[in-house]
Amino acid sequence: MSKESVKQFSQIASKNSNIQERIKEATDRETLVNLAVELGTENGLSFTAKEVKEFYEEELTKAKKANINRLFNNFNIIAGASLSNQLVDPSICDDLDFLAREICKQEIRNM
Repeated sequence: MSKESVKQFSQIASKNSNIQERIKEATDRETLVNLAVELGTENGLSFTAKEVKEFYEEELTKAKKANINRLFNNFNIIAGASLSNQLVDPSICDDLDFLAREICKQEIRNM
């Protein structure tokens, strides 16, 4: 069990349209996370729901840092604007691995 296995699963899923379709059918974050664990097991990988969530949080943190750097580099931060509001932009999901991207999209849909 490891987050490395989650990353491996995400890479497998990014190339497998059947897995992608099943993941995209999830209606909420918990369902998606549990489905990822199930599909990972079906593909010979062992990881927990907690590890999927940790993987997602780490990937999201990396994407937020990259997004912040882009915002600063493009002078898109307006004086007095809340930086956290800038980070809710759905395009932040695009920088994530497949599994983390799908969790991110699910969270934004449910905001």
